[in-house]
Amino acid sequence: MPALQRASENGAMPADSQVPVPPSFIALFVQAGRSKPSAPRQLIEERYEFCEDLATLLVDHARDKLWDLKVGEEEVLARVHAGLLADQAGLDVAQAQWVSTRLAELLGWPCTSFAPVETVETVEPVEPVERLVRFTRVNGG
Repeated sequence: MPALQRASENGAMPADSQVPVPPSFIALFVQAGRSKPSAPRQLIEERYEFCEDLATLLVDHARDKLWDLKVGEEEVLARVHAGLLADQAGLDVAQAQWVSTRLAELLGWPCTSFAPVETVETVEPVEPVERLVRFTRVNGG
């Protein structure tokens, strides 16, 4: 039986199917003063896929909110970022920052720095991001 078939049958991920994770995402798992990530590669790949899928799902949502709310791109990104920081989103602060930055890249919008965690409560999130997160999880994201 070929190794690839055996690996897929026992649930192991074959070495040649690894997802290329960008250095900007891997950096979220590298502690200060260290050169290697603090998490296993599989976990980093899973988190990356989730965050990339979430950013992609948020593209249309952000465009709709830009139109519906008649606010600027920065405001939409700030509100999405505030929603990503909610406990139900399943992201830590660094991952929320990465998703927000990736969303800005996908939209071609300028990405400014996002508010520190303490001040985020003053920005009302656009429509609960939790619904999109649940949709991603339920639909295999």
